[in-house]
Amino acid sequence: MSETADGGCTTRFEYGHFDLLTARTDPGGARYNLSRAPTSLTASTTTRRGRPST
Repeated sequence: MSETADGGCTTRFEYGHFDLLTARTDPGGARYNLSRAPTSLTASTTTRRGRPST
């Protein structure tokens, strides 16, 4: 799934089991992977370089 802003910038979203968000790629190409705790809450996110993200 993707979302395109009025200026033409696109953000891409990827979903896994149970339609939970697993990754997001911003218009600049930075990819953020989301990992989840067993409770299905977001436990952490990492950038495409494997660094933790806030």
